[in-house]
Amino acid sequence: MLHYCLHFNLLCVCLMCTVFSDKLEDLVPPANSDQTSSEGQKSATKASRKPKDKEKDKASSKPSSRMEQTLDMSKPHWILRVVTENSEMQGMEVRKDTEELDQIKAIKLSWEAAKPGRAAKAHQTRLKHLESPRSSSNDEGNGTPLPKHNNNMDLTPFIRRTGKPVRLKNELIEEEQKTERLEGIQSFRLFWETVQERHKQELLSRKELIRRQLETYDGMQVALAEERQKMLHAREKLRSRQLEEESQKRDVELTQEVEHQAELEKNQPQPTPPTARKSVAKKK
Repeated sequence: MLHYCLHFNLLCVCLMCTVFSDKLEDLVPPANSDQTSSEGQKSATKASRKPKDKEKDKASSKPSSRMEQTLDMSKPHWILRVVTENSEMQGMEVRKDTEELDQIKAIKLSWEAAKPGRAAKAHQTRLKHLESPRSSSNDEGNGTPLPKHNNNMDLTPFIRRTGKPVRLKNELIEEEQKTERLEGIQSFRLFWETVQERHKQELLSRKELIRRQLETYDGMQVALAEERQKMLHAREKLRSRQLEEESQKRDVELTQEVEHQAELEKNQPQPTPPTARKSVAKKK
């Protein structure tokens, strides 16, 4: 577990220092006195190691002062120091993380296997690209000069400001801001008072309008009632007149019928009584 933790920490440090990895490839990471002693014990206890591991142990057992002398202190560098307990020295292994470099090498080898000569072409194009600014600068120096830009153009209409220009606040600016705030408050109060006054006037005018509407409605009701009474009075007069005329007609008709009945009775012959008829029959 400790081996994986140390490997992860070393990977993080290598990723942070990728800018300077090319310059520090040939340098062996230094170790402190504890590490040198631990490496010495490790090499003494494990005799069945490969020769390459023994060489690495010998290289790592060099004193740190010598490695510091080989380093150029004027250039950026980093030193990894590992501190462990004596019981965990044998299970600890510190090595440089070359996973990313191995991946890059594998990709390059696969490209080279797919297309031979690709690495050489890429190297040539890179050199051409690096030399192109120099050649272009030389051509510009030898050729005709480029036209200069007109620096006298007024660009103020095209500049948009995000806010007011920044000024240092002093007593005068504070007084100006205070007066501006007071003026704003005063203007708002005046506006509010005018709005309130207008609202009151609107309420009064609305009440007056309602009163006038009620008065006109009452007047219309009174006028309508008067007109209705006039119409009813005229109707009653007409009805009474018609009733009188009808009664007069009925009286005239009754008198005429009575007179006609009387005339009919006068003109009709009188019938003989039945007793007289019986006496005549007996004589015969």
